[in-house]
Amino acid sequence: MPRSTGAAVTSAAEYLDSRRADILQAYRAGLWEIGSVLDSQEDTWQELERQAGQVISVCVATLARGVPVPDRVASDPLELINAGRAVRHLHPIEALRASSLLFDVIMAEITKALDGHPDSEDLLGTLAHVLNRSVNQRAEAMMTGYDAFLYRRFKDGHLAERRRLAREIHDHISNSVSAALRGFELYEIYRDNAPTVAADRFDQARAVLLEALCAMHSTIAELRMFNPPGTVASGLQTFLASVQNGDMVDIRVTGNECWLPGEHREQIFVIIREGLRNIFAHSHATRATVRLDVTPHRARVVIEDEGVGFDVATALAQGRSHGLASMHERTELLCGRMRLASVPDVGTVIDLSIPLPPCECDHEDQPGNTMPRQS
Repeated sequence: MPRSTGAAVTSAAEYLDSRRADILQAYRAGLWEIGSVLDSQEDTWQELERQAGQVISVCVATLARGVPVPDRVASDPLELINAGRAVRHLHPIEALRASSLLFDVIMAEITKALDGHPDSEDLLGTLAHVLNRSVNQRAEAMMTGYDAFLYRRFKDGHLAERRRLAREIHDHISNSVSAALRGFELYEIYRDNAPTVAADRFDQARAVLLEALCAMHSTIAELRMFNPPGTVASGLQTFLASVQNGDMVDIRVTGNECWLPGEHREQIFVIIREGLRNIFAHSHATRATVRLDVTPHRARVVIEDEGVGFDVATALAQGRSHGLASMHERTELLCGRMRLASVPDVGTVIDLSIPLPPCECDHEDQPGNTMPRQS
């Protein structure tokens, strides 16, 4: 004897509610299977789990009543903030992948719950609409949260760059000019009574001024090329030509940079540039290598030097890793992962792996896309 419509709806709603834990478990397993970084961060997963639970509750209530039930996230600003806070530091593609997965997992259970129901077609349409709306509202909040986060990072990045340039000007230019002025003053003092000493002071002051001029040229070059000109490869070549000891770095780019979206290309360039700055400033290396391998779905960067190395844990604990922290944050913004290994008196290796969104171009890797740069 077929069930009555009311009893069937109630039974289907109870079934869906009873599957809540299994849905959440399948959701997390799905995130792991697609390689989402959302599964690897417990605090992020807890907020995603809470949001998914609310979506399930909306579907259960809609199924029990047979008509769409409003989702509180649409009218509660705090819920939108919480949804956005969950992935505010991650790329929007992660929110879209997670939302699509959640829709598929819940819809599969709804289909099972309505199997054999006399009004299954109409209810499936209603539930699909409610589920899609509920999931999309949260996805939109997540992407809005990322936009706000990215804007703050953008501002912070500009302020940090201005502070760095101020330090460069003070440490390498202002101090050098002051030292040169003192040298010229000593030249005036010794010029009549000790001409040999005066000549030495003059030569020293001139040498210091030449160093200051080189530092100024380097700073101006960086200001002119804040964004890489065209490709990561050409940007790195220009950067290395503007700094002292740039010829000690070997660069090899393989693959087709067509597969790098503009945002990824710029951020990867900045990450590599920061890594090279660290090498020039701290490693005392005489040789370093940079390898960028671009494939249609992933970019990998390896920065290696044969310098003095350092103890990673100690450097992080003492806060002597602002450059590394910047590289790590930029890598996370691209949903990538950064690994760092350093051995005192041996050297340092930084290994980055960054997923890439689908690219519309279908260019094959060609010999012209491989760019070695030998010292």
